[in-house]
Order: sequence, then C-alpha cells, then structure tokens
Amino acid sequence: MDGKSAKDEIYSSANNPSPLFDIMQQVFAMQMQGTVSVWAKDRSEMSSLRNTIKALMAYNRNVTKVNYYLSPSNVDKAREWLESNVLQWTATVCPKHGRDYIAEYEVNEMPDLPQKRAVKNEDFVDNPLRLHELEWLRKI
Repeated sequence: MDGKSAKDEIYSSANNPSPLFDIMQQVFAMQMQGTVSVWAKDRSEMSSLRNTIKALMAYNRNVTKVNYYLSPSNVDKAREWLESNVLQWTATVCPKHGRDYIAEYEVNEMPDLPQKRAVKNEDFVDNPLRLHELEWLRKI
C-alpha cells in the first residue's frame, strides 16, 4: 500500500475527480432545515463547497439562516466570496425551483473550543467498572 493508510486522502475535496461527493453534499444540503452551520478552514474550502452552499442558500426553502465559521484571518475573504456569489445567484437561480430570496447568512470567526483532555489512569482507578474502557483506549 506504499505507506498509505485508509485514513490518508487520495484527493482533496476540491480536486476529487468523482462527482459523487459533490452530488451527495448537495443532496444532504437539500435535506437541511432551520439554521445551518458551515465550518470551513478558508476561502478555498468554501469554494470547493460552492454547489452545496448554493443548494443551501438558493434552493432549499426550509433553511432560514446559514452561519459560516472560519478562522479569523479568512473571515473577510469568505465574506467577499459569499457576497459575489449571492449576487450571481440572485440573477441566475431558476425561479420555478429556487427560493424567492437567498437565505440569510452570517460569517463568523471560529469560536475557541475546549480541547480534549488526556485520559489519566486516575480517572479509572476509583471505578473498577471503567477499567475495560481504559484497556480499550490503550489498544488504540
């Protein structure tokens, strides 16, 4: 297997030659409802999700708002990218199948999330019923 494991990506999401992932993302986007959160690393990752974002904002009538979360240095670029796409979509979306208006959206910085803490033996020593969990974690 040339040092590659099943965990390694053969293609990035933007460069994958198979249309299956893009189609599945669009299908999932059409199943969403209410407020939807999209987490992306940067503008290029948002660009790879363009068709999915278009399905969320321009076609899915059940989505009321889309919240985008990006790293602080990429928020302005992503906002500009979204604004230019929204302008394009308002002129090109099929009026029969699209929404009457583009879904409300907000671009935010990723919040600081708590980091996972390391597992300590002391967490399991007092509770003998949890020792099997410790053994399982050691095998990973």
